[in-house]
Amino acid sequence: MMMWLILNLGEQKTNGFNKMRLDNLREDYTQGELGDVYYPKTPMVIFNEWMEDAINPNKSLIGKLKNWIISKVVGTLIEPNAMTLSTVDEYGNPNSRTVLLKGIDGETIQFFTNYDSKKGQEIKNNNNVSCVFWWPPLQRQVIIRGEVTQLSDKVNDNYYNSRPRKSQIGAHVSKQSTEIESRKELESRYFEKLGEFHNVKTKDIPRPEHWGGYGIDINSIEFWQGRSGRLHDRIRYNKNENGEWEWKRVSP
Repeated sequence: MMMWLILNLGEQKTNGFNKMRLDNLREDYTQGELGDVYYPKTPMVIFNEWMEDAINPNKSLIGKLKNWIISKVVGTLIEPNAMTLSTVDEYGNPNSRTVLLKGIDGETIQFFTNYDSKKGQEIKNNNNVSCVFWWPPLQRQVIIRGEVTQLSDKVNDNYYNSRPRKSQIGAHVSKQSTEIESRKELESRYFEKLGEFHNVKTKDIPRPEHWGGYGIDINSIEFWQGRSGRLHDRIRYNKNENGEWEWKRVSP
């Protein structure tokens, strides 16, 4: 009886804690706006500006002061190039994970990974993907949809050779998305590769064939700017049949 009472009280406390914490978590967005203006013909103009703001919020004196104030309230922005990438499996079930944007080439954004990974296999079966950038201090979100293609060996080699030595060796070690028995197994393979490449210069460590990059050719991109009272601004660009961009304001 006593054990049931303790467990029941613990459950009530947990439920009460969750209710208090979740139901009352609110943020009023007042950092910026997307007004009723004429937007550029290509969304990449806005995307590049927003990415620059996320990477370098201190580019002006006002921006530096504003970012300092924001950082004291909501914290600093870590890895502004992080994006949530969503793919679907053969049954249509979605899977999401965080990857890092590592290049912008015109209207294509690039990231690198293991081609044999779960995401790699799902992209092979269905190359339509979606990704989301979320920058809390700026109260901005960008949603991108597009088709994925593998990058060239030249692009892959150039990026791989720019990576730190540990990251290069890690690409050889990890059989991404496959089950392993323990952390010890992973570390054992890592130290084995460290020995194998001990006398090899970092620039000469070969890129594994299963490791490389993808380019997402954007066909839809939405810019979301948080506004007060949940009346957020949303500007959505879509490519038409002629490959031209058209934008519309979307209700929050």
